[in-house]
Amino acid sequence: MEDIPAVILARGGSKGIPRKNLMEIAGKSLVRRTAELCVESDLNPVYVYSDSTEILEEGQRGGAIGLMRPEEVSGDKTTSEETMLSFLLKADPGENFKAAAMVQCTTPFLKVRHLNKARRLFVTRECDSVVAATRMIKYLGYEKFNGHSAFIPLNPLRSLRQTMGRWNQWLESGAIYLATRKLWEIGRRIGEKCMVVSMSWWDSLEIDDPVDLEVARRLASLFLEGSEDCHGAEIEEYDGQMQSEDEEARTAQG
Repeated sequence: MEDIPAVILARGGSKGIPRKNLMEIAGKSLVRRTAELCVESDLNPVYVYSDSTEILEEGQRGGAIGLMRPEEVSGDKTTSEETMLSFLLKADPGENFKAAAMVQCTTPFLKVRHLNKARRLFVTRECDSVVAATRMIKYLGYEKFNGHSAFIPLNPLRSLRQTMGRWNQWLESGAIYLATRKLWEIGRRIGEKCMVVSMSWWDSLEIDDPVDLEVARRLASLFLEGSEDCHGAEIEEYDGQMQSEDEEARTAQG
């Protein structure tokens, strides 16, 4: 089985929540929880790439390999793509890794099955990338004042919803981006042949601010203790009707 590493990018200098990646949910830090999850998955090896010794040590407690992140890719304006390329050049100069998965540690309800599905889709579907996303069944619009209205609907044919039954729209969860090495090298995380790992709204909760953290802590008793009983794979994929991988492929590519 070809190795596809899981790479957890975790800076020490988070601004919205100081030391965010070390915040605890149900007794475990975000970075350790994610490291343990990745170690349990089919992704291998598992790395934590950080500029913080404390974060690296915490990731190692979760079974990950700690790798120090250079200062030049640890600033506020550094992109994740730049950091992933830095990781590949440092951890794998011989280019043995033909692909790598960037796994976000601020999505505390991510599951092993999401990681395994990302790897399986990448290997079996001949795609160049896989993204974790949540299906959107909403009316979306954008703000642009045109002299009459500041809200412009993305799809003004509202009756289309009744005929389609559902929207083919996705919201990236940020939890998983698995891409070929070539894509990371050109600064991209999503290619022309991208597949989707469907995540429920509750599993895709992302911690960006103190309110998110408090919500996650309150929900942890439901999602992290006996979570498979609370919402198994069947509920996770449900959004009015079950979704097949073929539908995911058509949506992601079209």
